[in-house]
Amino acid sequence: MFVGFVPFVILGTNVDFIFKIRGGLVMPNVYVIMGEAGAKKSSTIRALTGAYKSKIYDVGTSDKGVMEILVKIRSLQEKPIHPVAFINLIKDEEADNVLLSLRIEKANKCPHGYIYLEKFLMSKWKIRSVIILNEQIVPEVYPPKLPRPMLISDTAGMAANTIASRIRDRWLWL
Repeated sequence: MFVGFVPFVILGTNVDFIFKIRGGLVMPNVYVIMGEAGAKKSSTIRALTGAYKSKIYDVGTSDKGVMEILVKIRSLQEKPIHPVAFINLIKDEEADNVLLSLRIEKANKCPHGYIYLEKFLMSKWKIRSVIILNEQIVPEVYPPKLPRPMLISDTAGMAANTIASRIRDRWLWL
């Protein structure tokens, strides 16, 4: 599905109107939380969004108002969902914004998280932000075309709400 933006005015306010044309592709805005097993990825996503299951939620932002976002709580490798299968799933869902978690390491016959990120880039997805939990340095395999990740170390000793608060500040989420 093709997504385009047409500016128009409602009551003196400039608004971006999103239109979709059948047969094109959706290039979603993607927010990623990465970490090893036990890094609190799922707990952090629940604390960020209030999500209790994977579906579309409304998230308040300080710069865009309310944003609809498809939230995937468990890491894609835990499901297991391979990168191309997930890309096709998002095309079917027609999601404009996606929050997901990835394991850094391989799991359940799925590749490591950086392979997912590379596949998303090849599909022209807009990766808005990557958070890497329990890491102190950016891994060498981190794809160079991605935005610089936010590293939050020692998440094992933090409450998920504390981690989520730091991410909210970075993403301008309320």
